[in-house]
Amino acid sequence: MKKKLFVIILLFLFIPILFVNSEEFPSEGIILGEKLITGNGLDYGKGEQGIKIQFTEDNATLNISGNLFTNIVPNTKKMAYIELSDEGEILEAEFTTDENGGKYSFVEGEIVEIPANMEIKYTLEKGLKFVFPKDFDFSTFENFWDYVDKGYVGEIEGINLELPSGDMLRVY
Repeated sequence: MKKKLFVIILLFLFIPILFVNSEEFPSEGIILGEKLITGNGLDYGKGEQGIKIQFTEDNATLNISGNLFTNIVPNTKKMAYIELSDEGEILEAEFTTDENGGKYSFVEGEIVEIPANMEIKYTLEKGLKFVFPKDFDFSTFENFWDYVDKGYVGEIEGINLELPSGDMLRVY
């Protein structure tokens, strides 16, 4: 009985935290530093280090002064957000591309092409983390090794990844 009561109390304490500081993104956008941030299908609020913008609808779009983030599975299905500093710099991001994939710039001037249905995590300190679906075939992601060589990739995660050579890489 005590265990059940404890769980109920925890739920009442922590569930409201999930909904605090989140409101619909303004249609006129916001300005961070010298960057105009616009978009649709988004919510935003205070993040751990800056402004956290969440993708909440299918076909949501985030535009950070011309740097577009589209083709992202909404937050209702998987974690989907980008956190920006007060100057509009991307501090961290986590999202999954939809069936179209996309081209994204996490660091100004550097574009990374992400295949369809790929989960991405980014932090300013560690760079990109690719979470590959089980049995992913690298031949569908030709640019991956270029991104590794350029230092964009900080970490990979996946099970039974088939390399272009045909060898299997098991990363956990």
